[in-house]
Amino acid sequence: MFTLPVSRLEVALRPPCGADDLALVEGPREALPAAIAMLARLARRLDGAAQDWAQLTVTDFEFLLLNLRGFLLGDDISSMAACAACGERVEISFGIAAYTAHVQPQLVAGVEAAREGWLVLGAARFRLPVMADVLEARTARDPGETLRRRCLAPQLESRLQRRIEQVIEKLAPQASGEVGGACPSCGTALASWFDVPGFVMAELRRLAAGLYREVHLLAAHYHWAEAAILALPGARRRAYAGLILDASLAGG
Repeated sequence: MFTLPVSRLEVALRPPCGADDLALVEGPREALPAAIAMLARLARRLDGAAQDWAQLTVTDFEFLLLNLRGFLLGDDISSMAACAACGERVEISFGIAAYTAHVQPQLVAGVEAAREGWLVLGAARFRLPVMADVLEARTARDPGETLRRRCLAPQLESRLQRRIEQVIEKLAPQASGEVGGACPSCGTALASWFDVPGFVMAELRRLAAGLYREVHLLAAHYHWAEAAILALPGARRRAYAGLILDASLAGG
């Protein structure tokens, strides 16, 4: 069970089975649509209510993806970056819990709830961007302006608009951001952009990459139907396939 930091929704996750892996392998390639589709399969609200995962704030969406990654693969994350000074490939490692502890929503004095998810601060009316807004904005000529049009009341004076944008960043901070370290060879500071949806979906795709081969091995060895194999949890499917390969290598 996981409590989303902005909406405070309580969410449960389950591990993917073969049918989920198949939907990932054969589904949209872009990280955001693929992530929304995967959460629709693997996440559920504990109160039993239906949830459109595209209506999560960016914060809740990215935290839920990181929680899914931790649930399936553990807390530790490693990514590679190239040192601009010497070209050395450097591993940047961090833990999900430690990382998210620095990206927590903050309360802002004076912000009050209005109708239908909107908020007010003084004379300004606004709402927190959700993933549906991001999906709409990413194909627009001016993504920033598209988000402002969708999430801010019209005709805000520019100074107040900047203030509201700062408030939104505090109420719903983005988990994607820079991670860094130092090159062990020359000491140069390193910085790499950590794209939460892109990273998590790439890892889930790597887990699912052997799906067709695994289905083939299990069907050929055990004579199980495809549907029965796809119903297995992914970890169990991979374990059975591994045993078959080990026996084959051993001459069994």
